[in-house]
Amino acid sequence: MSDDRPTYALGICGKGYEEAGGGQPLVELLTIEGYQVRCGFFLARTPVFDPADAHRAAVLVETSAFSCNYRDKALILRMANLPLKGSFYPIGSELCGRVAQVGVSVADLAIGDKVIVDGYWASGAAPWGLPTNHASRTLQVLPSSKLMRVPEAMSDVEAASISIGGQTSFGMVRRAEVAEGSRVLVTGGSSNTSLFLLQAARLAGGEVSVTTTSVGKVERLQALGASNVFVIDPAGGPLAADEAVAAYVKDSGGFDVVLDPFADLYLHRVVTAMAVGGRYISCGVERQFPPAGMPLSPDDGRGLIGAAEFLTVMTRNLIIMGNFLGTTEDLSRAVAAWAKGQLPLAIDSVVESPAGGPMRGAGAFLSRTYLDRERFGKVVYRYT
Repeated sequence: MSDDRPTYALGICGKGYEEAGGGQPLVELLTIEGYQVRCGFFLARTPVFDPADAHRAAVLVETSAFSCNYRDKALILRMANLPLKGSFYPIGSELCGRVAQVGVSVADLAIGDKVIVDGYWASGAAPWGLPTNHASRTLQVLPSSKLMRVPEAMSDVEAASISIGGQTSFGMVRRAEVAEGSRVLVTGGSSNTSLFLLQAARLAGGEVSVTTTSVGKVERLQALGASNVFVIDPAGGPLAADEAVAAYVKDSGGFDVVLDPFADLYLHRVVTAMAVGGRYISCGVERQFPPAGMPLSPDDGRGLIGAAEFLTVMTRNLIIMGNFLGTTEDLSRAVAAWAKGQLPLAIDSVVESPAGGPMRGAGAFLSRTYLDRERFGKVVYRYT
């Protein structure tokens, strides 16, 4: 069965793309990490939904809002450097949508349900991780097992913001065994993941400290529950050498847990500030795609940890963990915390398509998401 509504998506054009014609929207140009990125909203192939056979365990989702994450940035830059002349790559990691059609084997979702993506990552769970890299598509077929129903009281903008941050942060806090009174450090304070980590650790009973490189964001981090906010030099050395951090470590004995979204920026800096038996966990790296003119190689000067730092890891019996997303239960806990008023979602801004006109705003959406240092929280695109 085919839905007769036109399907749109926020797309990234490759190298050599000429200005779109044939009724397609105007392509916008911006620069990210030194690369020219051409983007716009394009007419996309409308999915053919086959509820009785090919899509018996799937649903057709009509997207009302979507957002991008740090992982999308690498995809955007990769696609912007491919020779995709005359074509585009739809982007987006998170969405809020309504179920428009259901497969015959689907029992837990119904037409009209408001849903978000569930990116649980486990052996045997197919597909692994997020079910789509194309969340901006206004119509898409997704496995019912990788979607979660959310409360009607949750706005579309909030729903399009919670999947990755909520699932990742509640998973990391669980795995790092944050408990009542744990001394917790969250690095990279104003990244979207860190804002979730701050709140998830606080809800678990942790005394949460946060690092940031921006003095202007201290009060907003405190408002979200940070007990201490350390303003650090982004190019500095070990955090334990920072005067304020050193004083905290001397008084407390160090951090029991470090929750870090960017291992290549902070792992080598935090180990000497950790308590004996402390637990470090990270969900990613900052250098996912090389800036223009700089090749990405195994030896690019961004090693995670040196011999001296590893000696600290050994002598203090530190535990170093990696994390990818989380379980369905982790995402459920995040949604439940929101429903109880315990997890206010940091929404930076909302970009909308103009009513009654062609879809616009791709450049503004991506620019605020990735280029504006004043951004604090999620940027969401909402279809109207």
